[in-house]
Amino acid sequence: YSDAAPMDEQKAHPDEFKQIEPLAKRRDEINMACASAAFPDEKVLIEKEKLDFEIDKLMFQTDKQKYKHHQQNNSFYSATTPCSDGKFVYAWFAHGVSVCYDLDGNRKWIRCDNERPNQNHHGSYSSPVLVTGRFVTAFKDIVAFDATTGAPAWKYKVRLETDNYEIYSSLVAARIGQVDVVVDPHSGLIRAADGGEIVNGTHYGYITTPVVYEGHYYRVNFDRQWVYTLPVTTDGPKPFSSLGAVSYLVAVPSNLTDPSVDFTGVWAAASLLCHDGLSYSVNASAVLTVMDLKQSGIVYQKFLPAGNSPGPEPYAYGVVCASPALAGKYIFVVANANNTLVLEPGRQYKLLARNKIESPVVTERMSPWNKFHALWQEHLEGTGSAPVFEGSRMYLQAEWHLY
Repeated sequence: YSDAAPMDEQKAHPDEFKQIEPLAKRRDEINMACASAAFPDEKVLIEKEKLDFEIDKLMFQTDKQKYKHHQQNNSFYSATTPCSDGKFVYAWFAHGVSVCYDLDGNRKWIRCDNERPNQNHHGSYSSPVLVTGRFVTAFKDIVAFDATTGAPAWKYKVRLETDNYEIYSSLVAARIGQVDVVVDPHSGLIRAADGGEIVNGTHYGYITTPVVYEGHYYRVNFDRQWVYTLPVTTDGPKPFSSLGAVSYLVAVPSNLTDPSVDFTGVWAAASLLCHDGLSYSVNASAVLTVMDLKQSGIVYQKFLPAGNSPGPEPYAYGVVCASPALAGKYIFVVANANNTLVLEPGRQYKLLARNKIESPVVTERMSPWNKFHALWQEHLEGTGSAPVFEGSRMYLQAEWHLY
């Protein structure tokens, strides 16, 4: 928060920012050490958390609404994925801060727009999108900023039935004709240039992010796969029913259950993958469902050898949370227990390789932020991240390491 405070706020609260200055200087020294070969030890990391905590208490005194830390039980504030146009990197954080850096690490702009709902029990996971010169974020409303300057460009007001509201699904860029559009987390459609409403969404709290493929967009929700047809024009507003939503049951047969797995995760966190006329989705209990997108029928379902959950939260909420990814000729499924499965696409199940990373993790960090996570039992390192591919390399972000 202190980094994002504009100069007029700093001048209006000189006493608080005088106290913040030495704390922030030491915090920044530790942050820079985290980006060097000499990574700080646990004692220094605890010091950093305490510095952050003290700085944010002072920021709260300057503006109790804008700089308020809301409840965020199951994650901290960096769960979203940054985006880039190849020249700049844009990031959005779940306490309302947006920021832009060049590729040399120089900050171009930063701002705070804290318009959170009253409660966010499971955390905010909606990743931003960069489209038509706009950096678009989803918090409570959908807010776009000028990518060059950070100035507000437009705001799309989400109509909610309740103020206790959470967003897990990320924004998606698409195109209708020659017009760039944004699929919002509620399955609505917004023009990227001006924020004009094309289709009013359901305002239901989806978990999975939609996937745009050949004139449709698809998403998985619990035991169903939903298909929406993109409109031919960007005139609006249109009702949600204009998307012609159709759902197909993808319930898991009882013969696929495994008594050694806590088979409560019939929900899905992973988005589906569309490739060559087929969709691939994996639910939280590691059941792979392959569907024919033209015939809208299940090709096959398979219980994947993904291993059990690694144990402590936040990995205890399923066996697979990361979305399947296509790289080269193969499909990669990363499980929470740091297993990577390599599959051959097609109408028959073919497991080509299976890799297991076994890295023990133990810590007793007494975080001032969240007593719920203060004591972790020893466990093998887990991950909830999907892999990223570049050239012949695959990158995987795990709990403590980047592989």
